[in-house]
Amino acid sequence: MNRPTDPIISSIPCATSQDPECTDKPENYVAGVQERPPAFLPWATPAYVNDGFFLLGLALTNITGKTLDEVFRNAIFDFLDMTRSNSSAPDPSERFGAAIPGDPQYFAIDNILNNTLLSADETRKWVKPISRTARLENFDGVPWEISRYTHTATGVVTDIYTKSGDSG
Repeated sequence: MNRPTDPIISSIPCATSQDPECTDKPENYVAGVQERPPAFLPWATPAYVNDGFFLLGLALTNITGKTLDEVFRNAIFDFLDMTRSNSSAPDPSERFGAAIPGDPQYFAIDNILNNTLLSADETRKWVKPISRTARLENFDGVPWEISRYTHTATGVVTDIYTKSGDSG
């Protein structure tokens, strides 16, 4: 799948205790996913898991014969002129100390919010929270996680939009 070799950045996740070394064999991952029971009963609660996206990536690489990086570059980033976005981790000097997500896709904010793909109205609708969580300062969006921070000294409220991939 042309995954980065730095294990801190990305690797095939462990899906089964039968593969404690988490070998980079997609078939082991698929077999492990098939062995696990659902985390929740159907319609019990919303839950986000990376399994579906990982399996979609495997399907895309098998169907196209291209690496996932090539699929993202050709079908999304080049097509939409998203010149500052990438499907692999940036050079360590360009990471700005941020946490590296499990499946590194990097989207420059201007590539998303410059209103060339969606109108300003549609963009605002897209980034608006759709539901609250049990914590008053956390919201869910599509596909965002939104945390509301209130600066104690000034009372200024800042909404922080993230997509960590493990919430929702």
